Amino acid sequence: MPIICLMICNNVSKDILLKSLEEGKLEYVIVNLTMVLERKLKDKFAEQNMDLIDMIDKAHNLNTISDFECKMLHNLRKARNGIMHQSGKFYYTEPIVKTWIKIVYSL
Repeated sequence: MPIICLMICNNVSKDILLKSLEEGKLEYVIVNLTMVLERKLKDKFAEQNMDLIDMIDKAHNLNTISDFECKMLHNLRKARNGIMHQSGKFYYTEPIVKTWIKIVYSL
């Protein structure tokens, strides 16, 4: 399998992600957006040792995010895992990625 090389930026801005999305850099956007999501949830819950899957569920259980947002954020996490582990088993489109960006930056 080919090795995927992506630049990872923990503090990437929404504007940079939207511009990268327009340029067709979906994998870059997904990986970096997941980093932003993880940072935001860790800051919100002060839980440094919690896995992303559990933080998303906690946000949902506390009504910080809706059922739809919870499902979408889990799909974002799965897409990122597919990219990083090269399983390629998750389908996403530009409109889906835009929705993920909107949800993450609304937190």
